[in-house]
Amino acid sequence: MILIFDYFETLLNTKSMDFNRCLYEFWKDYYQDKCPFEDIKKYGEDLFQVLMEKHKNGEEYPFVKEELPLYAQKFGGDKVDMNAEEEADFLMQCNEFELDPEIERFLQQCSERNIPM
Repeated sequence: MILIFDYFETLLNTKSMDFNRCLYEFWKDYYQDKCPFEDIKKYGEDLFQVLMEKHKNGEEYPFVKEELPLYAQKFGGDKVDMNAEEEADFLMQCNEFELDPEIERFLQQCSERNIPM
């Protein structure tokens, strides 16, 4: 038997999600000389509503492809390029995770049944 897990909402549960956690770092790296953080935070909240609306309709709102150019357009400067790994790292900083409380019990049962892990 082989067990395969994804991390999200299986092994790890999202404890909290706060886009401003990573947006602050983004601002420090790229926009602090162009605008106050409060301005970019407000704009991020507006864009988050666009994201939520698109998700309601089953659509995606790609962060790097669609959202990042809007920051450059609004606040000036070059569009920030991120590869897929950088984007994932950036977005993971928004979330705080906790280990699912049932995983420890599940792993113990696997061990007791000699299921390789």
